[in-house]
Amino acid sequence: MRTVIAQASLHAALQHVMPAAAVNPAIPALSGIRLQADAGGLTLTGSNEVTRLQYHIPSDDPALSVLEEGGAVIPARRFGDLIRYLGEEAVALEAGKEMLQIRTAGTVCRLALAARDASEFREAFDLTDVVRIRISNRDLKRMVKQVSFAAASSEARMVLTGVLCRIDGSRLSLTATDGIRLAFCSSELEDSAGEMGPSAVIPAKSLSTYAQILGDAGFNRISIGTNAVELESGRFRMLSSLLGGAYPSVDGLKPARELTRVTLHTASLLQAVEGASVLSGDQQHLMLLTVSPKQAILSSASAGTGEMQVTVPWDGSVSGIPAVPLTVSFNGKYMKEMLRSIASDRVQLVLAGPDRPIILEPVDDRPGAEAYYLLTPIRTPAVLASPTSPV
Repeated sequence: MRTVIAQASLHAALQHVMPAAAVNPAIPALSGIRLQADAGGLTLTGSNEVTRLQYHIPSDDPALSVLEEGGAVIPARRFGDLIRYLGEEAVALEAGKEMLQIRTAGTVCRLALAARDASEFREAFDLTDVVRIRISNRDLKRMVKQVSFAAASSEARMVLTGVLCRIDGSRLSLTATDGIRLAFCSSELEDSAGEMGPSAVIPAKSLSTYAQILGDAGFNRISIGTNAVELESGRFRMLSSLLGGAYPSVDGLKPARELTRVTLHTASLLQAVEGASVLSGDQQHLMLLTVSPKQAILSSASAGTGEMQVTVPWDGSVSGIPAVPLTVSFNGKYMKEMLRSIASDRVQLVLAGPDRPIILEPVDDRPGAEAYYLLTPIRTPAVLASPTSPV
């Protein structure tokens, strides 16, 4: 393999694929980045046991010249650091049997290959019985941010480490839950998939990484198969295995009966939760929310340190405020993560009782957009001072 490519183009391509390179993998080749040059251009690939990220630079790109076809697997981190160090000039790459020679106008470097045979790099992803949909990059990035944080970090129930993707005619919905909190959002598709499509559970880390790298402009083509999913936008694409197992039913979890619904500024509520969380020192990050006719009060306490109260005045519509103040307790850390994922300026807080899930519904003016969040309350005796009394 021999190619000449502009440093800026090579560096940009590496930023798209390096997050997928495995650390201490069972297959040594997966610790590297595969370069494959052919008549169509230069393709860079990073892969691990679950996900592959790929970036293609076409042969008609003026930044690239393919002089000799071939492939090589290069140590990901060292190659990335080296290319970042080089100046903004042309980079000549030439792969031998055991080394890659990297040459610029003022630098010559020889880097040992991560694998002698590029075929050791994983290729197997089963994309059979594919259903294809199309959505704007901006909408996909927004939706992934809204839900991916709620997926489980523990692998005790592997299926909960993923995001449930469902297609229903012209709508795409994403759901994530760790059993304590739940995030849901849906949006209209650019191209209708027709009738009810398949459900797939995509690893949340893979989906989040792809969305963070993805640009805002353009559209994404999503192909969902029996055991794998492909997302592609322009030169960039991701292939990922799907998670097996039955995803728990999340339909009907929203309480049908509401006691209180108020509209708040998202930033004001987040600031109040962040302030009250300073003294929520236990492992559950315990916080109390007390709703009265004129305001909400957030309370927290830390044994041996003190207690804190933050008042949140109503900023919008209010309905169903009980005559007697209603108090619910919850994990303040989880509430902060939910609020930080909301892009809307306003959010509706819905309470159905002290032992029922807390509901957040972003007030979204975008046509066809829907989202909500559920947070299971902490069932515990009152451990804080009365939130209606001064600190």
